[in-house]
Amino acid sequence: MKKIKILQLFTVGILVFTPVTNIYGQLAIAQIIQAGIKRVIKAVDLRIQRMQNQTIWLQNAQKEIENSLSKLRLKEIGEWSERQKELYSNYYKELNKVKSVIRYYHKITQMADLQKSILQEYRIAWNSFAEEPLFNVSEKSIHSTSSSRDPSRLPGEFRFVIPHSRIIPYSNVRC
Repeated sequence: MKKIKILQLFTVGILVFTPVTNIYGQLAIAQIIQAGIKRVIKAVDLRIQRMQNQTIWLQNAQKEIENSLSKLRLKEIGEWSERQKELYSNYYKELNKVKSVIRYYHKITQMADLQKSILQEYRIAWNSFAEEPLFNVSEKSIHSTSSSRDPSRLPGEFRFVIPHSRIIPYSNVRC
């Protein structure tokens, strides 16, 4: 036990009597290491900032390229839309022409049907006139020679049996 006490006293004495300069020397080494670590951290930080700046620059360049491509695509879409508009406007113009031609032919068929019904009415009227006992043979022969197949040559009283707006000259009908 005595040996332990002596050992303890000796350790305390060494600690008390050791020079203080060694502690400052260890602090100086720690400060140098700390300064080196700070420089390394600053260098790494600057390197990261440069990389971030390059990344931002590349992102801005990418945005510019995307914007120019978008403008180009929009221009292409606009041109395509204009071509479609022209195509369909020409198509509808042609359809309108066809529609007017069809309408014209429809009117012609209506006129031909009207002329046909007028001629049928004329034949019915003529047959009833021929069978009518009120007219004598000479009157019937005058009317038959004056109108010979042309309803517009009928005498006035027969021509106006058909309403005036529906009279179509016989020479205009093509069957």
